[in-house]
Amino acid sequence: MIVVDSPTALRFHRMQHHAGDYVSDNPFLAKAEKLQCLERFLKAELVARLGDLSLKLTKEIDYVLAPRVSCVDSSIISNERAVRVFVSSLLHRSAVLGAGLQNLSPKKVGFVVHAPWGGGGNHSFDVGRFGHPFPTLADEGFLGDLPYQTTIVRAPSEGAFNDTSSNSLLARISVIPVDVLLYMLQRRLCNFLPNSGARKKIPILGDSELLREISPELKKRGWLPVHYPAVAGIGRPSESIEFDHENLYEALSDVIRRFLETNVSDVFSSVQMLAIEKVLCSRMVAGAPYLCGAIKSAVEYAERIHSENERPQLVLTSAMSHAVCSAFHKRAKSLGMKVILCEHGIAKGLAELSSATISSSELSNCDVFLALTSQSADFASESCPVTKVVGTPKQVRKVAFPSVQRYLARKRLCLSSTDTTVFHVSTLPFYGNQRPGFRVGSESEIFDLEARFIEHVYKNINKKVLFKSYPTRRFPFHPTIASIFPEIPNVQDVGMEDFRYLRTAADIIVTGTATSTIAWCLGANVPVIWWYSRKISPVLADILPEFEKSLICFDVDNPSFERDIQNLLNRPLAEIQRVWDSKKLFRNDFLKNAIFGPDGYAGNIAAQYIEQIDKSVECPVTREIF
Repeated sequence: MIVVDSPTALRFHRMQHHAGDYVSDNPFLAKAEKLQCLERFLKAELVARLGDLSLKLTKEIDYVLAPRVSCVDSSIISNERAVRVFVSSLLHRSAVLGAGLQNLSPKKVGFVVHAPWGGGGNHSFDVGRFGHPFPTLADEGFLGDLPYQTTIVRAPSEGAFNDTSSNSLLARISVIPVDVLLYMLQRRLCNFLPNSGARKKIPILGDSELLREISPELKKRGWLPVHYPAVAGIGRPSESIEFDHENLYEALSDVIRRFLETNVSDVFSSVQMLAIEKVLCSRMVAGAPYLCGAIKSAVEYAERIHSENERPQLVLTSAMSHAVCSAFHKRAKSLGMKVILCEHGIAKGLAELSSATISSSELSNCDVFLALTSQSADFASESCPVTKVVGTPKQVRKVAFPSVQRYLARKRLCLSSTDTTVFHVSTLPFYGNQRPGFRVGSESEIFDLEARFIEHVYKNINKKVLFKSYPTRRFPFHPTIASIFPEIPNVQDVGMEDFRYLRTAADIIVTGTATSTIAWCLGANVPVIWWYSRKISPVLADILPEFEKSLICFDVDNPSFERDIQNLLNRPLAEIQRVWDSKKLFRNDFLKNAIFGPDGYAGNIAAQYIEQIDKSVECPVTREIF
């Protein structure tokens, strides 16, 4: 059995050895090279079970680890989020390797991969995007007495791509995103406002649509926004600090061993569980000193912001879910600064994942939460009692100059003005080494679902289809999914272009799950066909009926979903529009409660509330819902 993770690795081994029983755990590579995909040996029920168990094991590990790495005013800093991603990825990918060994019964094993697991990213337990865990597990004895060999073959990679940053938008300015240009113009004009009347500085950490709206509004009111990098992005220290990890390995080993023996002895052999235990313990012990250093850096970052901004009372920020963010918040609070967290997307209160991981969410790392909707405010109120609903940024909920943007987007995509166009927007990432745990599905399940849309739905409809993949890469070989299928005349692969500024090209949008993307889709003001699953990234059970009453919904767990969506999409656009319009009454309430929030300009509402906070020792509103 020869495990490969890229076409480069496959070609290299074939040149050296001419033949072999080649397999992969990457569904993209398996499809492109006609290899057996090891992950397909896993049942969906086991994938979901391991995801649930990873959350429980994370809590037990963090209970041991947290007191040893915390160094802020004697407070305990939770590391659940960083540990959870590592634990979930390790359990899942260990099960993939174990299932491959059980089903194929190889006499020897070869790993021809881009790299083994190694350090990377902004926290000490990140193993990097493109490293492969199988050689690491084998080195710790996962294969037992089975002989193996590891060969490193670097694959040419396009790197880790994510289209959510404003920098990447500027890199693709050929689309001419009018909303972004207007925002940039507004921000430039605000920079020319006189600063002599500025009452005080207000540090703004990071970037998001909401922060971009708030900053100019604050400046118009006499504040001086001072922009800094996000706390989560300050990076880990270049060197570890001195760390007393006496007995840490033993303490972790006891906890992990008991957990594995109790919960997964039917999945892994005793030899395999011991290897998983060793990888977990080694990684935790090796990463703990670096995590200590990162926490110290976060403390120093809070002190720097405090000293550079004349002892500010308020700090505005976004994305505060890492352990370093918890350390920053605790130190900021001790210095008299209130951390105001701006919600990034609308998934809180909608997705089951947000509920399952609330203990490690960003809500515990702030003093005030500026929520986009009353749904997210309700969800957040137990973790952060001081919340204010400000609404979704205007840029999300409404398209500026829609006819102009539609013309530019369609020209960019080479669409005629008469084409009725369906825009498929994928919201399912392929997780690789970044699995969040809890029912996100396997890579193969996600791949198969996307493939069913391409081959069984869009291939058979009478409209043009733009297929947009989720904008991130997690494997050395990770093409867009539409690009590896035989060409279909009416399906156009738009790759990882930024949907936000191409959405005006759509006459109909197809998307699924509860992510921030749904707001951008609904802001396009065209019919939205929304799919859901109770197995892959499910929404909360109590909110699902609201989706069904408000949007055109399909259950992809239903065997007939392909035929049902196909039948709908083959109807004239006017008929689909009538179906969409029939749900308008329910949809208006749903949009206000769960997607867009209250009417008005979010930046203005937030800026007014920030001024109220500044004028009072205690926040004047504990919870205000429109």
